Amino acid sequence: MTEAAKRRIGARPPKPESQKGGNTPPSVPFATAPKAFAKRLTLDLTEADHRALKILAAEHGASMVDLLRGALRLVVDQPAIAEAAIRTKPMADPR
Repeated sequence: MTEAAKRRIGARPPKPESQKGGNTPPSVPFATAPKAFAKRLTLDLTEADHRALKILAAEHGASMVDLLRGALRLVVDQPAIAEAAIRTKPMADPR
């Protein structure tokens, strides 16, 4: 058996062309977002915060974005909640 044949045994076959870009579907471009949402926000979360948010959303049958939009509305409408939120630390500081 040749060296090339030995290397091919047990090797994973190459991906088809249709999968070379990965399995993640392309994200929706911002230009197609509903007009009511004219601004986009990127948020860095710790793994613990992301997991807690995802679990909370699932428990309430909501999406993470709807949960965050509702929380933002509470912060904007109620100054005491905004003050408490500002003082709150992430669940786990990655530094």
